[in-house]
Amino acid sequence: MALTVVKEYTPLGQRGSGGWRATIGPLSVIGPNKTEARERLTDLVEKSISGSWDPVMMSYGESNVLVYRTPHGWGYRFWSILRAFSRDGVTISCGTDTREQAISLARKHLAQAAWPTLNGMDLLAGDHAATLDHLHWIGFQRAYAKALSMTGFTESSMHQYACDKANEDEFLTPDELIVRDAARHAHGAQIF
Repeated sequence: MALTVVKEYTPLGQRGSGGWRATIGPLSVIGPNKTEARERLTDLVEKSISGSWDPVMMSYGESNVLVYRTPHGWGYRFWSILRAFSRDGVTISCGTDTREQAISLARKHLAQAAWPTLNGMDLLAGDHAATLDHLHWIGFQRAYAKALSMTGFTESSMHQYACDKANEDEFLTPDELIVRDAARHAHGAQIF
């Protein structure tokens, strides 16, 4: 495969100032000048040939996630066994720097997809920040549902209500409150 570096022009009326595109095979980057474009491409090639390429398959509830690596970073593909013809089966995250980051994001997504049938706490056990984030998300969902049942709310005021109330105890079950308080203690956070 040959390395090519060509000048990119931005069509009139579109954002951006163009730049130089360096390409080798399926890998392509843009830089402000030829040297920078070549350096960025070299960095991308070196990054793409080093480290692990081992994929990870995770299942939780009715959903599955395949965490995989591309030359541009780690990503994951999400799908549900029972909803094979829905919007599932698309790449949710791509270009994550590390395998661990992609796995963490995939776990969070699996926990959200399984809710409310499963609360996801077992899937996130040990990751206190992810647990707190997920409990905040659950509180937001319940607060938003409450706002939907109330009159006089616009779409933006329902969203604001849910944002304001997501961390309040009334939107978590007693078991979720125990998990939240333990995660806060372990994470060293008073408010999350």
